[in-house]
Amino acid sequence: MISKHPSLKLPYSIGGLVKLTRFNLSRCIYIEELPDSVGKLKSLVELDLSSTSVGHLPDSIGNLEKLKVLRMSGIRGITKLPSAIGLVEKLEELDARGCCNLTGEIPEEIGRLSRLRILDLSNTRISRLPTTVSHLSNLQTLKLEKCPELKQLPELPPYLTCLSWGPKNCWCSSAEEHRHEPEECWQEQNRAREEYEQEIERRALKEYGIALPLPTRIGAPSQQETTVTTLPTSIGTLSQLKTLKLCCKNVQFLPQLPSSLRELQLRDLATTRSLDFSNLKKLSILKFYGCSLEFSSIFDAETEELCMELCELRKLDAPLQLEMKRLRLLEMAYCEFLPEVLDLSRMKNLRTVSLGFCLSLVEIRGLEESGSLCSLSVDYCPSMERMSDLSKLKKLRELEVKYCRKLKCLQGLNHLESLKKQEIFGNGEFGGDTSSSDCTPP
Repeated sequence: MISKHPSLKLPYSIGGLVKLTRFNLSRCIYIEELPDSVGKLKSLVELDLSSTSVGHLPDSIGNLEKLKVLRMSGIRGITKLPSAIGLVEKLEELDARGCCNLTGEIPEEIGRLSRLRILDLSNTRISRLPTTVSHLSNLQTLKLEKCPELKQLPELPPYLTCLSWGPKNCWCSSAEEHRHEPEECWQEQNRAREEYEQEIERRALKEYGIALPLPTRIGAPSQQETTVTTLPTSIGTLSQLKTLKLCCKNVQFLPQLPSSLRELQLRDLATTRSLDFSNLKKLSILKFYGCSLEFSSIFDAETEELCMELCELRKLDAPLQLEMKRLRLLEMAYCEFLPEVLDLSRMKNLRTVSLGFCLSLVEIRGLEESGSLCSLSVDYCPSMERMSDLSKLKKLRELEVKYCRKLKCLQGLNHLESLKKQEIFGNGEFGGDTSSSDCTPP
């Protein structure tokens, strides 16, 4: 391991270390070049070049016949992968995420890497994956998040288990979106979040006279994004796919998804069509970010966790009545409800409910049917007027209701035998600032 020693320069004689199995150069920022002699490291199994200043990979890298792991994340000087990469036949993991100047086409020779299991090209500017990617018979994980130049995908390997693709992170919260990338590679921040935050601030100052704790804004230079308008229908043929993360800006149609899915994350999907997830019987985690959705059949999926942020949820002439009988976790933040009533009566196995910054939400119904509920949090919902009787929630241990100014009472609050902690303040007449308390028995 030779990390954190920026003055170090590699001598040509490094190739004499023929028994070396692991070579870690990560964060050696002054190393700008690998000598050709690196190809003589015949025993090398793992090479880590992450966050160095290497400008290119030498062709001699193709001589590393035992190499299984190549990490080169966050290298700003890399502009292309050499065709010699296809000669590293035992390579199992190639991590090039954050190589923000990696542009153009990935060489066709990558299709020779029959043992490759993980390929991460996230936060690069590649414009094309070769058709030979379909030859990667052992590829399980393909990450292409924040690839703004990548317009379409070729036919994918049949045994893929994890796929993420889009011009932005498929799911982000606060600073998470930019955690792994250099500053000059930041993509344009989601405009919907900023507009929504401004509306919340305006209402908060008007109704409460306070500044609310909003998600952190992260400035980023604006860059032109490639518009992805269609998703490959071949996604539906990936019978081993377990995790799928897609950024769907300007996508009007979501193809049939494989029934093997266990986790699905969608970002920026705006559609007036009904989404049919009824075949996703194995789905455990469902996440939406910045989506505008109809609620006719979307919740046929038997998922256990549902998370939504910055979403508009539409269903005309009826309350939003969720059908997810296996659901244990429900989180909604910065969401608009049309109409303004959320009915949870059919979600009898809920353990945790968290609703925050939902400006138009007026009423929550059906909580009395959630006998397994352990944690309930409703924060900064200024239109909230009514909530179900809580007296039947015998397992409720944590209760948080804050800054719901129109909410005048909480029925059944004195009958919560299992309650250990409550925070109730900033609401209507019953929720003064002094009602925050710990209910743990002495």
